Amino acid sequence: SEFARSFEGSGYWIEGAYRLSQVAFWQKPMRRTEVVARAQQFFVGAIGPDAEADYDLPGVNTREADFGVNYFLRDGMKGIFSYGRQFSPAGNFNQWSFGLAYRFLLPLGRVGTPSGAQ
Repeated sequence: SEFARSFEGSGYWIEGAYRLSQVAFWQKPMRRTEVVARAQQFFVGAIGPDAEADYDLPGVNTREADFGVNYFLRDGMKGIFSYGRQFSPAGNFNQWSFGLAYRFLLPLGRVGTPSGAQ
């Protein structure tokens, strides 16, 4: 979860995920599958409609619920599919998302075992 507040607006989101490694059928593909649910809300700031359009922000307070599936292709890489519904006074609409995500990891210290470890 996360909360952010700025002049452009504020909002929060909360997300939960469950890895399907315990499912008794299709064990090999299911252990790489994760179901995800997410709720988020955005509150409009005081920047005006032109700046909102420039930053691609909603013009009214907005709520959204998403449900999706992540499939881990390899360590650090996953495919993402989700469906969401956005609710706002400006109108409600469906949102479909497809994607591919890769996690980069940069070590901040020396690589190797500690000097006292054997």
